[in-house]
Amino acid sequence: DTAIENGTGSMAAFIYVGAYLFQTYLKATSAYAVAKTNDAKTYRDIARAFYQQGKIDSAIFYYQKALAHTDNKELEIQIRRSYGLIYLNMGFFALAQEQHFRTLKTAVELKDSTQIALSYLNLGMVARGANLYDKAIQYYEKGLKLNSNENVKMLIKNEFGQALTQKKDHYKAISIFHEILPQLKQSPSSAVYNSVGNTFIELKNYDSAFKYAVLALSIDESANDSASMMWNWQLMGKYYFGINELSKAKSFSHSALRLNEKFGTESFDWNSVELPKLYQLMDDIYSAEHNTDSLLWLKDQQAM
Repeated sequence: DTAIENGTGSMAAFIYVGAYLFQTYLKATSAYAVAKTNDAKTYRDIARAFYQQGKIDSAIFYYQKALAHTDNKELEIQIRRSYGLIYLNMGFFALAQEQHFRTLKTAVELKDSTQIALSYLNLGMVARGANLYDKAIQYYEKGLKLNSNENVKMLIKNEFGQALTQKKDHYKAISIFHEILPQLKQSPSSAVYNSVGNTFIELKNYDSAFKYAVLALSIDESANDSASMMWNWQLMGKYYFGINELSKAKSFSHSALRLNEKFGTESFDWNSVELPKLYQLMDDIYSAEHNTDSLLWLKDQQAM
């Protein structure tokens, strides 16, 4: 009663009510932020599901919605990285590069060395996709200098080896792959086995190429990973083409192409060059010409 009489009671009540309202506001805004982040994660998961079904336009749409619903920087990096890789697979290098530069900027703001290294990895992949191998190698070297974890370093070295293979520096590529192959005993990687197999194809060491192609496909089949299987069926096509078993080369190459049409992957130059040649060797001139026209049409559609 004395507090009320001298006015301090009403001030205390005001402070209490103010504090209560402020706590309520914080809880509401926090709940809104959590709900918004959960929406972004849901849209991201929907985008992933559509991509696995080969519905690229729908995947892009939901990645865009996911980005519009997140203020979480770590989640934004994750979404932009996936989004950028879709553009890379479609051959839209400028759009892919834009997403990966933005992940790099955010990762630098967060001072996250692992995410910075992954951004350099992705930028290297874009440069390699555009046949800028020296630029790709510069990005990979930047990524490897950072204090990232061993799995990230393995991913970067795998891409590094592929760039060296495409530069025709095969033996240096093999030396890079030998640095990471021991890690695969604990965590096998279809992508690494595919890279090693392709390098051995270039060296015409078909027995070694076949060994790594089989290892890669066994992982894909266990995981039911159609997107990765596409590349390894192509590798098997190269192997059988190299040892002159043309009917098997045709079978694997066409299986790869069917998946390629599903996932909209641009980088299938081997098929566009070698499949017509394969048909010519099989004395099937009509299929050689038809296959060339079909592949050129497919590349035109992907470029639109």
